[in-house]
Amino acid sequence: MPAHIINGTFMKPVLLLNIGTAFSATTPLWYTLSLDNMYVHTGHSKGHGYLYGLYAKKEKSPDFKKIENELVWRGEDIRKKRNKSKMLSYVEKMKSKEYRGNHRPIEVTMWSEYIKFNGENFFSKDLTLQKYIDYYLEHYNYIKDDYVGVADFSNSNTQLPKDFISSISDKLLENFDVKITIICRDPVRRLFSAANRVSQSIGHRDPVKMIKWWVKGRMEENVYYTDIYKKWSSVFGKERVHMIVMEEFWAGKIQSLIDFLGFPIKKIHENVYYPDMGVNAPHYDHLVDQWQTDFVPLDNQLYKYLYKHMSFVYDDFRKIFGYIPESWKK
Repeated sequence: MPAHIINGTFMKPVLLLNIGTAFSATTPLWYTLSLDNMYVHTGHSKGHGYLYGLYAKKEKSPDFKKIENELVWRGEDIRKKRNKSKMLSYVEKMKSKEYRGNHRPIEVTMWSEYIKFNGENFFSKDLTLQKYIDYYLEHYNYIKDDYVGVADFSNSNTQLPKDFISSISDKLLENFDVKITIICRDPVRRLFSAANRVSQSIGHRDPVKMIKWWVKGRMEENVYYTDIYKKWSSVFGKERVHMIVMEEFWAGKIQSLIDFLGFPIKKIHENVYYPDMGVNAPHYDHLVDQWQTDFVPLDNQLYKYLYKHMSFVYDDFRKIFGYIPESWKK
């Protein structure tokens, strides 16, 4: 079993599972831990939705074939590009001025010197948990001199139910030192960014109407921060799960994550969502998935309306963690 040595002791490689939440700066967090501090490496992309694909397969969901076909397509695309391109090394790219603004996240990891294999077995039909494990163990073999472990930043992991998480936990723990992070953001602001993105994707530009409709019914899974935390910590234990408040982390409160990871964080990546500038946010090309989300301003009246319908999210957070972040509700 691949392992690294710390103080003469063999250790399992870290597998960091970041369980969303979408529109809470998962990409800047990924950059921080993978590019800027070289703690974990995600392989060919930030996330691939493989675990959700396994769940969809188990449940015989109509989503399964779509997920499977996307993985196969991604594998074919990777192999074609690898044969045609000669890119800067991962470290050179990380240090170069060209990197900022000219490289999308998937390009940075896909073409790094740390991708030594095509992952053909992983990016193929017939999804299995063993393929998932083998992919990260194989990848770890190539990066273990520079990284502590590997990571999966698939936002779809937020949708996995507790019984499925329980069914895969033993095998993951057998092969990895599993660490789980969840990053959250002011619930109203996060949902507003999500509404902006969804309204764009379906061809109209009225996120205000959409979000008012959302808060009157069942909101998407990413809203329920404490539910996500409880289901993952109930399976893996609270000692393996860490909640990151986006606004606090980018304000410099990083020690709790350092302690959780057991690894120094010397640099924090840019984050379009902090400080929150809404429609006036900086347009970093490599964070286009962030600044494209807010094209309509969130005014005080709308914020108060949304908070009225979402106050339970703030209350639930306080019940579990003992406080509400100061930067929320403003």
